[in-house]
Formats: sequence, C-alpha cells, structure tokens
Amino acid sequence: MRHDRYVLLLTYADYRRALGGLERYMREETQLLDKGGFSAVCLFPFTTRRSRWLDRHLSGYWGVTVDGAVAGFYDEIALENLIVAWGRAGKRPVEIQLHNLRNLNLDRVRRFLCQMPLPVRLFLHDYATVCPKSSLLRNGEQFCGREPPSAAKCTGCVSWTPDHHRRIRAVLESVRERLQVVAPSRAARHVWLGTFPDFEDRVEIIPHLQTAGSRPNVYSPRPPAAAIRLAFLGAAGRHKGWEVFRRLAARAAAEKWPYDFLHLGWVRDPVPGIRNIPVSVVQDGPDAMIRALRLADIDIVFLWSLCPETYSYVLQECLLTNAMLVTNPDSGNIADTVMDRKAGRVFAGPAELEKYLGDVPLVRRDVDSYRSRPATLPDRLVPNDAILAALDGTADFVLPAGTGRARPNRLAGFLYGLKELKSRAGQP
Repeated sequence: MRHDRYVLLLTYADYRRALGGLERYMREETQLLDKGGFSAVCLFPFTTRRSRWLDRHLSGYWGVTVDGAVAGFYDEIALENLIVAWGRAGKRPVEIQLHNLRNLNLDRVRRFLCQMPLPVRLFLHDYATVCPKSSLLRNGEQFCGREPPSAAKCTGCVSWTPDHHRRIRAVLESVRERLQVVAPSRAARHVWLGTFPDFEDRVEIIPHLQTAGSRPNVYSPRPPAAAIRLAFLGAAGRHKGWEVFRRLAARAAAEKWPYDFLHLGWVRDPVPGIRNIPVSVVQDGPDAMIRALRLADIDIVFLWSLCPETYSYVLQECLLTNAMLVTNPDSGNIADTVMDRKAGRVFAGPAELEKYLGDVPLVRRDVDSYRSRPATLPDRLVPNDAILAALDGTADFVLPAGTGRARPNRLAGFLYGLKELKSRAGQP
C-alpha cells in the first residue's frame, strides 16, 4: 500500500477488467486519490458464471485490489484481520464508498459496514439500489417511471424482486447517520429520490468530470448540397436507441434525404446505410471519441437513451464539440443538459424526430445555428477533484477486533488468475 491513508471502494466486479462508465470513473478516481495521498482498496465479489456450486463457494470471499494490484480473496474474518494488520502497520481507512452493490451479498455488506464505523458515500452510477434492472426499463422496453417499486407498479416485469428494495434499504438505514449520497447530475438525484425521499438531505450533486482549457469554434456552414452528418456514438445497444437509429437511416435512404448516417464505435455486423468509423478507447486512448467527433466534423449527434442516464460520458464528450444534439425526454441527464445548455432539441418520440429530419431546410438552419453559436469550446475533460474535498483524513478509527493474521484463499486466487488468463486470450 503506497499511502498511510486509504479509501475502501465496494463494487460489483474488478474495475480494472471492464470499460464501462462506472469502471472509467473508478480508474480516474483511484488516480485522484493517489495524487491526494490516499490509497484505493477495492472490494468486489468473484463469480464464475460457469458453476453454481463454485459460485456458492466463492461468494463467501471478497476480492481485494490495493492501488490497482490484486491482493487476494478473503472471507469475512480474514478481511477483518487484513484491515487489522494494515492498522498495526500504520495504515488507516478514512471512508467507505459504495459504487455498485450488484452481485454483492447485501447482508454481508451490512455486516461489514457495521464493523467499520467510517463515513460512507453511495455513488449513483446507475439505479441498482432502486431495482435489479439498473436502467429502470420495464422488461427492457421503456422507462418505468420514478415511483418506488411496488407490486402495483412492477408486477409483470421480469425484474420485479420484492425483497431487493427491503434489503437495500436495510443497508442504507444501517449507516444513515454517516451516509452521504453522491449523484452526478440533477436527473440522477431526482429519479433516486422517487424511491428514497427520506434521504433527501443526504444527497449532493458532484459531476464526474469538469472541463479544462479552451479552443476556438472553427465551424463554417457546408455547401447547400452537402449531406448532413448524423452520428450514433458508442456501443450499438438497443437501450441506447440503436434500433431507432437504424430505422431512421432506412427511412432517409428510402426518401433520399441528404443525410450521412455514421456510427462512431465498434460494430460486429455492418448495417447498410450506416457508415462505421471504428473508435476504441482501448486502442486509441481515453480521448478517442472526442478526436473522432472533431475529425469527422459531425453535425448532429443522436443520443437517444431509452433510460434516464445518471450522467453519460459520451454526452460530456459531445459538449467539447459544436455538434447539435437530439434526444428524447426519458434520457435523464442528456435531456436536462440539452435543454439547459440549449445544445439541441428534445423530441417526444421517434415519429416526431423522423418528421423533423424530413424538413431538411429547417434542419440545415438549426445545424448552422447550433454549431456556430459558441465562439469558443472547452478543450478537454478532466476528473472532478471535488470528490476529494469531503475526505476527512484526520478522523479517529478504532480497529475491529481481529488477530491480524490474514490469509487469502488460494483456490479463489488460482481460479481468478485462470479467469484473467482466459480473458486476455479472448475467451469468456
């Protein structure tokens, strides 16, 4: 452990192994913590998805990474002893962060929190604390609303789990007096408080990113006969509006509307009428999408999330360009930001958007208006260091009872190492 003070971060999986928004945030936060003089200790469950028997055995262990390196897999007693051993070596925890409780045994989480009398922060990366279907899409189809889960509302949905809400609330109630909830946007706060209104005084808004630097807006209107460039960004997921985008491309082709439909990201099966521009943050770096947007000189970005986004990294990347944004009212922080920043249009549904795109002269006027409006644009995105301000590195911490002898489970460690090797080889 590099530092004498550390933060405990609980999440659903090893954040080093995935490329989603949650994992990106955790990588950036651990770097911030390191610069601020704090080590990051991540705790996560280990599931194989191969064997129920093996999963039952492994579910009793916490995976532990310290400053980005695997430290091993520990049961509850061994983890307590590990923390005691660190304490005797002068290493002191200052905070517990709950990033995603999916896959975690909630009773075990509650016991752990009770054993560790530290400040607790819950981060609303998604709505997993509201429903196991963290996107809040009823049967994967449409936003189910911000009302709390209930039999009246949720019966008929495959994600309806009556016990989920009770167990999550038990976790939150166990730390109510030392809990702070971090929402990355006004939309995330609004939706989450629909289920937990009694925690309103515990919620603060801290966006994940902030802008830095500036650059001139170099937009110049296209020739009247030029195609309007309309882009879908990132993974081609249904909940991100991919099927709507495909239908729009087909309609535009049939009507011979002057649009160039592009997909900036990776796609397994190319779609006729949609030009793919491969973009990979793995191969091209974390700013790959920003560079691709600028290079392709996109006119309109299609951000049609069917679920209320708590934040949306790709939205923030779009705001560094002068592209016009189109979205729907259920897209959460996307819709709020488009309206607040006057960065584009919010359409009631696909039919309204399709009708709008058919009025090509109006679209051209809007594109010129939105794209030429700012004289300067932000240059880059950087992690928001406001998250460090609330860390209390001076609070006293009483070590839990324990022998200080911490032994990781060798079988779990071996299996996890094997899983990592298969992952690097491209196997599931």
